[in-house]
Amino acid sequence: MSIVSTEALRHVWPGGEVALDGVDVAIEAGERVALLGRNGAGKTTFVHHLLGLLDPTSGQVLVGGEAYTEENARELRRGIGLVFQDADDQLFMPTVLEDVAFGPANLGIEGDELEARALAALASVGADHLVGKAPHHLSGGERRRVAIAGVLAMEPALIILDEPTSGLDPAGRRDLELLLAGLGEALLLVTHDLGFARRLCGRAVVLDEGRVVADGPIDEVLADEGWLAGVGLA
Repeated sequence: MSIVSTEALRHVWPGGEVALDGVDVAIEAGERVALLGRNGAGKTTFVHHLLGLLDPTSGQVLVGGEAYTEENARELRRGIGLVFQDADDQLFMPTVLEDVAFGPANLGIEGDELEARALAALASVGADHLVGKAPHHLSGGERRRVAIAGVLAMEPALIILDEPTSGLDPAGRRDLELLLAGLGEALLLVTHDLGFARRLCGRAVVLDEGRVVADGPIDEVLADEGWLAGVGLA
């Protein structure tokens, strides 16, 4: 069973603009997928559907085989973690440890178990030495690591990363690539950084005008520069 899948997913905005038009995508456990497409192709709308933040006009989203309902949406979202493009948007507590513990605390985890989970998440991204620091005193790469740790502390099956290399220098991108390569969770990278995506992901899904125009091995999808230019990726 897929971690998450969409079946004939369609989304039409109130003004009549079609954002997604019959999208069929499934992501399996441990898979690393790059979600590519020009600005306005439908990537953000697609991600919002995976998180249950939008209701499909038609079609459906399944998380672990279950469709979103008002009753189960909070529970299903626990299986999917989102790392924002700007880490500052999800780091807001006084210390790194408090930030990483925030999500699990909202699940009702407390005391020693909460601290242990937060510390384990920080250790998994090589940031356990930052526990007492204020997030706004960290470098861009450190903030990205802490943001990922905050998601890992929720123990999701799928991690979605929105433009993960944005704002990072070459050294920071290399460090992030090594970090992500070592994770066992399924990854969905929403990115314009094709080199980063190619090195990290085995599969690419390309959206254009709300439709899937390619879905396959990433080296094959990115092989035709003329085609890439046609879909706004080169």
